[in-house]
Amino acid sequence: MAFLKESNTRNADNDQREEKSFSCAMQLSTSIVQPMVLHSAIELGVFDILAKAGPGAKLSPSQIVAQMPTKNPDAAMMLDRILKLLVSHSVLGCTVVTDEDFGSFQRLYSLTPVSEYFVTNEDGVSQLNDAILEGGIPFNRTYGTHAFKYTNLDPRFNKVFNVAMFNHATLVIKKILESYKGFEQLRQLVDVGGGLGVTINLITTRYPNIKGINFDLTHVIQHAPPYPGVEHVEGDMFENVPEGHAIFMKSILHDWSDEYCLKLLKNCYNAIPNDGKVIVVEAVIPTIPNISTSMKSTYQLDMVMMTQCTGGKERTQEEFVALATMAGFSGIKFECSVCDFWVMKFFNPNIMAFLKESNPRNLDNDQREEKSFSCAMQLSTSIVLPMVLHSAFELGVFDILSKAGPGAKLSPSQIVAQMPTKNPDAAMMLDRILKLLVSHSMLGCTMVADEEFGSFQRLYSLTPVSEYFMTNEDGVSLGPYTALAQDQVIVVEAVIPTIPDISTPMKSTYQLDMLMMTHYPGGKERTQEEIMALATMAGFSGIKFECSVCDLWVMEFFK
Repeated sequence: MAFLKESNTRNADNDQREEKSFSCAMQLSTSIVQPMVLHSAIELGVFDILAKAGPGAKLSPSQIVAQMPTKNPDAAMMLDRILKLLVSHSVLGCTVVTDEDFGSFQRLYSLTPVSEYFVTNEDGVSQLNDAILEGGIPFNRTYGTHAFKYTNLDPRFNKVFNVAMFNHATLVIKKILESYKGFEQLRQLVDVGGGLGVTINLITTRYPNIKGINFDLTHVIQHAPPYPGVEHVEGDMFENVPEGHAIFMKSILHDWSDEYCLKLLKNCYNAIPNDGKVIVVEAVIPTIPNISTSMKSTYQLDMVMMTQCTGGKERTQEEFVALATMAGFSGIKFECSVCDFWVMKFFNPNIMAFLKESNPRNLDNDQREEKSFSCAMQLSTSIVLPMVLHSAFELGVFDILSKAGPGAKLSPSQIVAQMPTKNPDAAMMLDRILKLLVSHSMLGCTMVADEEFGSFQRLYSLTPVSEYFMTNEDGVSLGPYTALAQDQVIVVEAVIPTIPDISTPMKSTYQLDMLMMTHYPGGKERTQEEIMALATMAGFSGIKFECSVCDLWVMEFFK
């Protein structure tokens, strides 16, 4: 008998929308695997090996493994499975070539615009639910001190932190220098919280007329290398800031509470002349969360801020304007958006009106690169998502929304009211968690005005995806199966394609394949051809792929 391919009939009871929602839910449930695999690929040097092979190079797993210090005979097979998962997330490309000598095929992998951000270039969240219920900052709860103070206590962590900041600053500042022209007329620039001086060096190298001052804490400055035209200055930005024609701050305000930001901005205000300016580079989040890749990345970073920095958070445009007003500035101009960040100018009182976005998109900025950077940043911080999802499970968020009735929309305060907590900040912290879940389509969000206080609040609701995370039995139903004849073996398994694709079901399946590889000797998800080969060797004469349900195939093995 011939092997029968997919039959024309699909399960009539199976709604495509539910299938898509289930796929998304499964991918999110196993999403802890993806950042671990990405980290392993970076540690193994996969991206650098592909880059060194030259532009457009396509290498097999064996060719990549040959450049690694390993004698493990299974290394190529294991790496191939890792790479397939990365392909499903658009981190790598994949093509298949036929081996004419052996009549088989092999996969060849290549870099994509996303993976280029993981190549070494020429410049060389635990305790979250406890923090919501009991208060405090998870990092502080774990290590007993603030994250920035901990860098002074742990040299290893300090080194890792500085390297991460170096790499990120180099990527972003180079893009900003291509787009933002506000440095051209400056005589002196103070980089507040400038770390090792990477940022100010890049700026003064491009604009040699600028005298650069790199300002940071003593234990940071002592590791900063000398740069031409740059003076390293030690100090505490909350006490005072060196005077300059302009002040630059990248990713500083999001580390601190409004109280500390106000103190810092007032110091900056006092340090510049009347014609001076403060240039701030920060992410700007919308009032209502959206599902764009850049917002997924930003909300994931917001979780990092909430778990590591007391009061730290990503802010909306309105929140930045409020901080500027209270600090004495009379205007903000949102100059341009680069790599998921906004370049903003804070003006002294000689500018009267708040200037909104002057250039919605920088015309010189390549949108494809922007999209690739957003995707790379989201993947880099994706370890946050499964932790947040787990916390939402533990806190009972989905069940609380479900019990409120069909179509219910609850505020963070209403949800928290049904939790065993007296933490006064619980609703605020939960709101930030829920915004991240909205960006991944796991919850819905609407805005309502609070007429009594003249403000607004976000209301959250279940989506088709989140229904699979409820504990009631209907929420996790896989759908009915029809009664089948007894002269067959019925197998229900995932079936992976020969060439990895980027669909949501495949992301989920490749993530499960990583669990098989790390938990069960020889365990793996298989292609249609591999399942057919097993059936043949076991004596079966045919397979019929009956229907696909919840990312699984129902297959009949015939005698």
